[in-house]
Amino acid sequence: YAESHSVVNYLLAMYGPQPMSELLSLLTSGETVDDALVRSYGMNLDALEAEWRVAVRGLFAYA
Repeated sequence: YAESHSVVNYLLAMYGPQPMSELLSLLTSGETVDDALVRSYGMNLDALEAEWRVAVRGLFAYA
């Protein structure tokens, strides 16, 4: 659950609420996760995970 929370917070911080609203609507209407992500954020789940991991790594990197 913590990972999902982190991903949602990342998406909201980076892209704002509009794509998240679109994503949720698409998922509710039966779109697959990959298709809904591509339509709302322009990336599939693998790309989102890679982008999010880079961001998380930056949060915990030592200076």
